Amino acid sequence: RRPSAYDPPPSEDESRQGTDEFLRATGVDGEAAEKLRALGPEERVRLVRRLEISAAAGAGATDLAEMILVAGEERYAATASELEHFLDPALRPVADRLALTSAAVWRLATLEPAEQKDLAYRFAEPGILDDKKDLDQFVAQAFETEKPYESLVAELILALEPHLVNAIHGLAVDLSRSCV
Repeated sequence: RRPSAYDPPPSEDESRQGTDEFLRATGVDGEAAEKLRALGPEERVRLVRRLEISAAAGAGATDLAEMILVAGEERYAATASELEHFLDPALRPVADRLALTSAAVWRLATLEPAEQKDLAYRFAEPGILDDKKDLDQFVAQAFETEKPYESLVAELILALEPHLVNAIHGLAVDLSRSCV
């Protein structure tokens, strides 16, 4: 089971152990490892939760080290109170599972409740965000546009398109390529 923002706060030993396991598993060392270890227990757990999602998406030690070195409080996984206070109830569990950062949660909170509900459904789609190494950057880029909700939806559709084409090609019927 993945850690959650709703888990009880870790002890210093639990936090340090989880951090050391993460560093060993990912090969992050040097200045980035020192910075991560220097954080308080709750901050370490929040940042490691966020980084684990990036590592699962294929981020390597260099990418992860860079994320650690530039990480400020807003780049840690959002807290339970941030999820509860800012997001629509439908989006909360999805944002928690994805370990969205405080910054991403604050941005998403500016969307209408109906848009948040729709994104909850789309973000929960299996595999749709699996290759996003930096979900915070993905959300931030959408909010640099005039219509962030539409931008997010368009990017999610583009991410899904190759999966749909492969599924259609795998059908046991002969479809013309123009149908795809």
